[in-house]
Amino acid sequence: MKSILLLACLGYLAFTTALPGGEDAHLISRTAPSDPCCKSCGPIGKALLDCPRNTTDIFCVCDPWVKTAPTCQTCISNVNFNTSFAVNPGPTLEIFWAACQCQDQCRTVAEAVFAPKPCNFGTDNLCVSKVLVQDGPDCLCCFEKVDPWFASSFKIFIEQAKDFVKTQISAVPGMSLFWGVANC
Repeated sequence: MKSILLLACLGYLAFTTALPGGEDAHLISRTAPSDPCCKSCGPIGKALLDCPRNTTDIFCVCDPWVKTAPTCQTCISNVNFNTSFAVNPGPTLEIFWAACQCQDQCRTVAEAVFAPKPCNFGTDNLCVSKVLVQDGPDCLCCFEKVDPWFASSFKIFIEQAKDFVKTQISAVPGMSLFWGVANC
């Protein structure tokens, strides 16, 4: 009997709050709070939407990316990753920020990881590994100038790629080679 009464009360509450101007409408907020990183990360999101999906220019988003990625990353950290931007572009912010500043040296690497060709958006680990082994060192030289912190990680990616090309075994079981972490 108590459960029927509880269900009836909950049903009444749900029904009245769903009606416009209902008595209890103030109990449930109808507006979602805005994303706390919209101002900082919005230009990158807009650039991703504005850049044609079928473009052959992997760097079409670079201007807004280079200008806003550092403040976007800061916002994501400041809100403890409680933002929709933590997922996209979150993990790629620093990688692509560096690549945008090293377009000549890193074009093939960026295309291998982020473009449909040649490595299917980075999902073909062997393809990505071969590109990293062949073109990664030139890209690394530029990264060391523009982003030494990321360059230290990228150097590990190149070493893992060399091992993967030889053994076909990822350094981190169950993880994609490029996005993996080094074994300790």
